[in-house]
Amino acid sequence: MPQAFPPHTVVSMPALSPTMTAGNIGAWQKKAGDKLSPGDVLVEIETDKAQMDFEFQEEGVLAKILKESGEKDVAVGSVRVPLIDDDIALIDIFSLSL
Repeated sequence: MPQAFPPHTVVSMPALSPTMTAGNIGAWQKKAGDKLSPGDVLVEIETDKAQMDFEFQEEGVLAKILKESGEKDVAVGSVRVPLIDDDIALIDIFSLSL
């Protein structure tokens, strides 16, 4: 039976260019439990052409990092982190099975 997760937003690997299909995870600027505000830098993303900061555009709490710094060839659209409203007690229930 699939695990039920609390209400959350999924943050996926963005396409930073029209031809980007995968990227590398650079340094995370936030950690699980951190509050996020619009404009906060969440993570550095590396492509074959550039390294860019990924700025988050919503408010919430970073529930868990599912792709660690240094991971290579992370597909565009794959889940990187779940974001919850504000109940950090729910952080530990998230896993890669999202």
